[in-house]
Amino acid sequence: KGEAEIYEGLYEEAKETYSRLIEMEPNNGSLFLKRATVYQALLDYDNSLADYDKAISLESNYDSNFGKYFMLKEQGKEEEASDLLEQLADIKISTPMDQFMNAKVFYYMEEYDKAIAGFEKSIQEGILEGNYYIGMIKEEEEVYESAISYYIEYISTSSYNNNLALVYNQLGYSYLQILEYEKALECFNTGLNLKDSLVESKLMRNKIIALEFLGEYTQANDLLETYIKSYPEDKEGIRELDFVNTRLLEISSLE
Repeated sequence: KGEAEIYEGLYEEAKETYSRLIEMEPNNGSLFLKRATVYQALLDYDNSLADYDKAISLESNYDSNFGKYFMLKEQGKEEEASDLLEQLADIKISTPMDQFMNAKVFYYMEEYDKAIAGFEKSIQEGILEGNYYIGMIKEEEEVYESAISYYIEYISTSSYNNNLALVYNQLGYSYLQILEYEKALECFNTGLNLKDSLVESKLMRNKIIALEFLGEYTQANDLLETYIKSYPEDKEGIRELDFVNTRLLEISSLE
């Protein structure tokens, strides 16, 4: 229930769900980790940090440490976040999953050569999520065709994963960069159909951009209005709406 509430963006409800579960299982580190992510989404950083530390004390693992890392980054505590990664990089690699997680550490440290080497080893061991992260590295390096191939490989070889909407967003973004606007739009539509609240705003914004490049200003305008109603705090979205409306006026004046 808690995971479904997180997926749907019902963070207050998820907080209550995990708090009840923690009362019943006070030594379950994974429950503290889940509630930490909920507090983080609610921008309650003090309680988030307390839950991450509790999760780490009960079941120290990469997931809880990565969660704490991102929470520290959100707060601008770059030095503490960097120190945490340094500690994780020194953990002994004993299993293929350790290899994958170690590669993620180097990815977050932006030591991309080491990260790619680790992800390639993990892919050979059957941990195919490495394709996604190599795609992200290639995207960061602006080698978009290569990024696309890794994203497609990950999508085609993964029978199930819980971040497909995010992968489709990145795939669509890479298509945008090589001016393949129709393919980009298809990716954003596919991602939106997965109804992942954590990625929905990014997918909507990128879909709007794709529609603009395709000259579909009316559709872009309609989607922007929907977007602004859903995310009124996004001032950039409001400026984008003004731009699209200006383009529509220019087009109508030429007809």
